[in-house]
Amino acid sequence: MTMKRKTKIVMVSTLLILLLLLIGIIGILEKGPIIIPVFIGAHPANNGPLGLSNLYEMLRYNYTVILVTNWSKIIDSLEECSNILIIIVSPEAPYKREEVESILDITRKCRSTSIIIGDETGNTNMILEAMRSNTRIPGYSPEGQYPIVYFNTPWGWSGILVLDRPSVLTLLSLTPNLTPIGVLATTTSRAISESTVYSIVENLGNITVLVVGDGSIFLNQVIRSNTTMDYRGFIESMIKFMCKHNCTILLESSKSQAVHPRDAFRMLSDPSKALLVDPISLIISFLVQVIHPSTWLPPLLDYLNRLIFNLLNIDYVRGMLLLISILVITLTIISRERSVPDEPLQDTIEVAWYGHASFRSKLLEGGAKLDKTDFLSLYSIVDSLLKSTTGVSLQSPDIVKVLVSRGINQRKALDYYEFMNKYYGRASGKSRWPLIVFWGSIVRKAITLSEDILRSIGYSLMEYRGVEERLV
Repeated sequence: MTMKRKTKIVMVSTLLILLLLLIGIIGILEKGPIIIPVFIGAHPANNGPLGLSNLYEMLRYNYTVILVTNWSKIIDSLEECSNILIIIVSPEAPYKREEVESILDITRKCRSTSIIIGDETGNTNMILEAMRSNTRIPGYSPEGQYPIVYFNTPWGWSGILVLDRPSVLTLLSLTPNLTPIGVLATTTSRAISESTVYSIVENLGNITVLVVGDGSIFLNQVIRSNTTMDYRGFIESMIKFMCKHNCTILLESSKSQAVHPRDAFRMLSDPSKALLVDPISLIISFLVQVIHPSTWLPPLLDYLNRLIFNLLNIDYVRGMLLLISILVITLTIISRERSVPDEPLQDTIEVAWYGHASFRSKLLEGGAKLDKTDFLSLYSIVDSLLKSTTGVSLQSPDIVKVLVSRGINQRKALDYYEFMNKYYGRASGKSRWPLIVFWGSIVRKAITLSEDILRSIGYSLMEYRGVEERLV
């Protein structure tokens, strides 16, 4: 049984491939590296102790969550707006008027809106004021670190939690719609109106607002903690109550500071800021930038240029480089020359070209365009010669054995048989494969291969004696 092997045909030159690679590298250098910022605050992309990645994963498990990076654009994506929960945790900058207006537009568009604010900075006061809330956040006070706060909630959760550096809430008035749910554990019921409230729930028509004067209870370091205080249970029950079991959550992601990887590395050297940076996120961001060619290729080329310039200024190095260049060129030329032992020449029989004058004319002109019709003509000529000489058609697998018996290498004979019949099927319409064929290149290769095969058995396609006749 004759084994068949696929013949690999190179359609694109190496020079063209190198040129395309060079163009691609230039484009990459022009565009520059992708900068992945490192978030150092309460952001869902921050996996460090002070990030919100654990909260984000917890929310995604049960609800549809949208990360809000631009409040003015988010309303267009809310097709179904029956029940929305907005969660804002420790924003690092105050809200602009247009951002507040966008949030108000959401509350007007949606049938029911709930807002959870965990903030010790006071940056959310513009939102509370715009919603006519009776609650304000004056900001963190150094005297109030680590208070023990008792929570007694309308959804049934109660317990003691220690806050980090919270802000006591300012209540403009105690209305029936405002319920304090988190007060200093040592506070009596008579003293609630004083500065002892850390969390409230307030109903404002179709808006329900829950404020905690501390965003730290939502951070990764708290959710991951194994303390006896049930921070995670408090957060899960709060969200379930405010979400009303079925809602779309908008998680604030536009008010956290993003820094360049280089600046993040500098922060690691400062013990007071090291906890702000997640090492894994920093490494990923740094590697993405370092791997990009625009980071290392220009400095490398500049270094090589200066190195070569300095070396060429040294006399003996300049002489050595010249000698090496001469040796390389000489060896390259020698390696391309092949020694072939002398062999007796066989009588060459020129093929009669009756009926194939147009193909021969194209072949002799050299630059003329060859197409699949020329391939079919060539195939017909070679097939007729082989049948008249050996009695076997080029279409028959037995032609491989016949050619081997005439002194042709078996691999060369098999490759020729597969190549010619593969493209004969394509040219004659019997096959659709390969889909794309550059017939000029294929015909020229077929001529070269056919000439080698036929010369081995005493024929030639290429020699021209001025007449179309068979010479013996």
